[in-house]
Order: sequence, then structure tokens, then C-alpha cells
Amino acid sequence: SGTLDVSAGTLTASGGNAGGGGAVGTGGNAGAISIINTSTSTGNVATGALTAVSGNAVGGGAAATAGSVMVTNDNTTAGATLATGAINVSGGAKGGGGSVVLDSDSDISVTGTIAASGGGAAAGGTHAGASGGTITLTGVNRTVMGAITASGGVGAGTDQAGGNAGTVSLTGTGTLTTAGITVSTGAATGVGAGGTVGSITLSGSAVSSGALTTTGGANAAGGAVSATSSAGPLSVGAITTSGGAANAGTSGNAAGTVTLTSADALTATTITASGSAGNGANQAGGAGGAIQLDSSNGVTSGALTASGGAAGAGSASGGSGGTIDITNNAAGNITTGTLTARAGAATGTALSSAGSISVTNNAAGASLQTGAIDTRGNNNGAGGAVMLSSQGALQFGAAATLLSSGGAALAGTAGQSGGAVTLTGATVTTTGAITTSGAAGNGANQSGGNAGAITVTASGTLDVSAGTLTASGGNAGGGNADGGNGGNVNLDAGATATITLASITTTGGNLAGTGTAGAGGSITAADAALFGANTTITATGGSAGVGIGGNVSFSGTLDSSGASRTLTVNTNGATVFGGAAGGTLALSSLTTNATGTTSLGGDVTTTGVQSYGDAVTLTGATTLTSTGNQAITFSGTVNGAQ
Repeated sequence: SGTLDVSAGTLTASGGNAGGGGAVGTGGNAGAISIINTSTSTGNVATGALTAVSGNAVGGGAAATAGSVMVTNDNTTAGATLATGAINVSGGAKGGGGSVVLDSDSDISVTGTIAASGGGAAAGGTHAGASGGTITLTGVNRTVMGAITASGGVGAGTDQAGGNAGTVSLTGTGTLTTAGITVSTGAATGVGAGGTVGSITLSGSAVSSGALTTTGGANAAGGAVSATSSAGPLSVGAITTSGGAANAGTSGNAAGTVTLTSADALTATTITASGSAGNGANQAGGAGGAIQLDSSNGVTSGALTASGGAAGAGSASGGSGGTIDITNNAAGNITTGTLTARAGAATGTALSSAGSISVTNNAAGASLQTGAIDTRGNNNGAGGAVMLSSQGALQFGAAATLLSSGGAALAGTAGQSGGAVTLTGATVTTTGAITTSGAAGNGANQSGGNAGAITVTASGTLDVSAGTLTASGGNAGGGNADGGNGGNVNLDAGATATITLASITTTGGNLAGTGTAGAGGSITAADAALFGANTTITATGGSAGVGIGGNVSFSGTLDSSGASRTLTVNTNGATVFGGAAGGTLALSSLTTNATGTTSLGGDVTTTGVQSYGDAVTLTGATTLTSTGNQAITFSGTVNGAQ
């Protein structure tokens, strides 16, 4: 009932090891260490190292009982402390990890490691892996300087289960600083069951941690990681929650979830939550996990990956793609590395489900920047949706592509669809290609996949000129089958700004036999458009225009940027020029193809030729000028009451 100081030495209550000479030997049970200060108004608790490890078993000997450590300080006085050295309640061979409870109404400090893992294999034994223990710290300000481990042990012998992972919970009202934490299942052998997953839970007014690992051992899933700061920043090291490797004849294992929530800034290095591959005939892949990051003052992260695992041979589904969901409110920017959430590759005629990525910055005027984004399907998998939204600038790292196409179809399967891409910001600037195409069907009577739509909306400058935009439907396989439809592309800079674009392709997929050719996707540039390079716009229906062509609409003026540029529009739908073309900086040339129609709503100025291959309608007073005295030709009719 007051200060308690046993820090000068260690406290040890461990069991003895079994002798090594026999076929059966039971390890000695570990003891219990309990230290309590019951005073609510005075006293600190200080200890050295605390050890309560069970003894090693031998052969068929029984596992020893796990030990425990409980240290409590009921002193509520601000600044009171509970301080310990290293703590070890791990199991000996075959023995489970024990329990560690540090409970303080004030501060906690651990100067060493905390270990509560299950023991290894008993010499000469056949048994399931030992379970990891539980580690619980509850206090105000908490610091753990050494690594924390509570993992399961490996199975020993043929087809033995892996040990269950333990749990680590570090909760409290003040700050938390901790080194890395590992809570993994033990490896199973053969087709033995994977151990039950563990978890890591961190909370505090501000939280800082090292690497957090809940990866599954062989045949086991990954565990969950959750970290929450209630007032200050949240900073974590590399997080890995992936499923464990599958032994021969077993399916892949799912990844665990990652949930990070910060009332202030959130900083993460890399996060990997991917399923593992199936191993053997007809073994499915493991699903990717869910990664969720929520902050109120900005998010900074490295690469985030939540993909499914590949299926084994034969016919089996790949693991479902995971989800990546990032939201920031109030203030601060979002900056991430690459974002990947792909479905695992299926085999045979089985299918895989798509992942998805959503990143939203609701902070007024704040920016959002990511690296490359990939939600493509693997074999027999659809592409996943991508949604990025920012109240400020939306931008990307160098040469960052956005890929959400359907994966390749294996023999006897239809083409899978591409995922939609939706980008919104005060300004939007891309740095690489965007591709959302559907996949081709493979085999008789297998249809092509539809492309995902591409929608880019800004309230200011919109620039997608760094790479092509492609949203083409997949071709049908043999026999009689439909081609996939092209995806619509909509670009809108909010009426008062410009759209700078590059080549765009939204063709429909080719038909097979008596099938229907895919329709071309419509392409709309809702505001004044600029061309920083020679540009080709293609929205033709599948099978060279047998399918319905997509409409191409330029609602505002068109001009070259930097130098005169060529513009070619190919569609068997309607092409609409709503305003003048080349009025500020002339186009080099303007060409429309022989099918479809063209409407001209303003003057057209080029330095070179103008070639209108389809029927032309003048919807406004129009003057066509070639400043280089080159030919202006019409291959079809010209109409309009002008």
C-alpha cells in the first residue's frame, strides 16, 4: 500500500525442463508473479525482469501449464509509475504462452521485451503447435521499449495444427509508444489446420509504434490490427497481416484487416494485407484484407497492398481482392504511395471477385496525391472500382498509371469487366495512362467484358494529357457471342476552366457469329479543350463499326497547346464540335472518319488539311480556314441553315 521497488534483481517463477533421455517427459509448470500496490494516492511500482516460463516437454509428455505475470498500481496520482524490465511468460517446448497484465491508474514503462509465445516442438514428439498468450497493458502514458511477441508455436509431426496466435492489447487514455509487435499463428504441418488468428489493438491520446505483424503461419489466416489515437497523431511502422503460405493440398489463407483511426495526423509506412496462394489441385486463393485509414489532419503512407492470392491448378477461384479505404476530414493533405487491390488469379472456369480503392479528402482546400493505382483483375477476375475525391488538388506521383481492366479470360470463360474510375478535385492532374477495359472472351460462345467508365470532374483546371485514356470493350470468343461495350469517358472542368487531354479510345468489342458487337463508349469534354500532343479520339462500335458508335462531344472551344496539333476523330456515332476549333492556336489538321456524323458549331482553323469523311451539319455560322492553304474536303453532305 505504497512504493514497491524490487527493481534491483529479477523475479523468476519458471518450471523445470523434462529430462532428455526418455520417450515421455512433462515439463514443469510455470508459476505466477503478482505485484500490487493497492494505494490510490501514493507509491510507485518498480521491478526488474519478470520471468515465468514453463519447462520443456519431451516426446509424448504433457505440455506444462503456462505462467502469468500481473502487476498493478492503483495510485491515481498524476505521474505515478509502474515500471518493469523485460517480461517473459513464453511456453517451453509444447507449452502455451502465458498471460501478462500490467494495469495502472497512472503511467507504465517497460524497458525490455515482452514475450508470451507458444513453445517450440518437443523433442521426439508429435503434437499441435502451442498457443500464444495474451498481453494486456492498461494505463495512462505507456512506453514499451522492447519488441512484443505472442505467437503460436509450430506443429510437430504429420498433419498437425499450428498454434493459435495470442492477442496484444495496449489501451489507455494517455500517450502510447511501443516497439514492434508480432502476433502470428504457428505453422501447421501437411494438411493440419492453421491456428486461430490473433490481434493487435492499440489506443491512446497519441500513438507511435514500430512494425506490427499478424501474418499467418502455414495454413493460417492473418490477424487483425487496430490502432486509434483520440487526440494527437498516430504513427505506425510497417504493417503486415497477410495470410500464411498454404501447404500442399490446402487452400490459400485470407489476410487480416487493418484499421487506423487518428484524431490528428496519420502516418503509416507500408501496409500489406494480401491473401496467400492455394497449393494443389482445385485449391482457392486467400482473400485480400480490408485496409481502412481515417484521419482528421492528413494522411501520409507508403505503398498499400490488399490483393487476393492465386488459385492452385485445376479449377478454383483466386482470392477476392481486398479493399483500401482512406478518408481525411477537417484539415491536412493525403499523400500515399502505390495502391494495389487486385483479385487473385483463378484457374479453370472459376472466377475471382474484384477489389476496390476509395480515397477521399474532405478537408477544404487540401490536396490528395497517390502513386500508381492497380485494381486489375487477374485471370478470370473483374477489375475493381477506383474512386478518388479531393476538396483541393487531386494529383499523382511521377508516371502514375490507373489500371482497372478485367483480367485475362481462361479457356471456356467470358471476358470480365473493367472497373470504373472516378476522379474529383478542385483541380485534377494525372501523370499516366488510365485503362479500364474489359477482357476478351475465351472460347466458343464466350462474350467480351464491358469496360468501366472514366469520369473526371474538376471545378478548375483538368489535365489528363500525360497518358492515354482507354475504356474498350473486350472481343467475343468464337461461336456466337457478344462483344463488350466500351466505357463512357466524361471530362468536366466546371465551365470556367480548360481540359487538356490526350488520345482517348472507347471502342466496342468485336462480335462472334450471330452475337451483337459492343457499343462504343461516349466521350464528352464539357469545357474548352486543349491538345498538348497529336490526338486521336476513337469511339467506334465493335467489329469495325457494326456495333453502335459512341458519341464524341466537345462542348467548348478546341485549341492546340504549345504547338499546332493534329486531331483525328473516329466514330460511327455523332461527333459534335460545340465551339470554335483552333481559334487561339490553330490545329495542325482535323480529320473525321467516313461513318457517323459531324456537327460544327463554330469556326475551324488549321495550318494544314481539314478532312470531313462523314456527313456534316452546321449548327452555327462557320468559317473553315487552312492558314497553310491546304485542302478542306467533304466526303459527305453538308447541311445547316447557316
